[in-house]
Amino acid sequence: MTRYNLHLINIDPQLNLISKSKDIDEVFRFIHNGGSTAQKFRDLEKYSVVEIKQHDIVVEVSESSKKWHPFVGFFLANKFGMRKYCDPKNNRRMFKWMPT
Repeated sequence: MTRYNLHLINIDPQLNLISKSKDIDEVFRFIHNGGSTAQKFRDLEKYSVVEIKQHDIVVEVSESSKKWHPFVGFFLANKFGMRKYCDPKNNRRMFKWMPT
């Protein structure tokens, strides 16, 4: 398994990912289960959300590709109202993915 630290690009002190733990868990489950059609994101084989901090999510995954990565921020922004967590310079980006 690969461990990633998803570091929030917008590190405004008002933003706290811990308060969004349930939404974060739901997004990873949604992606792992194949999205709304249950046919997408087959490249995420296993996952475990290890820790959620104010500006970081630590996750362990087994994956065959990284195509699903951008959808974590996409679903959080669009389905869970977390657009303000996105990069102020590019609202299509929320996290910097760093292998640990």
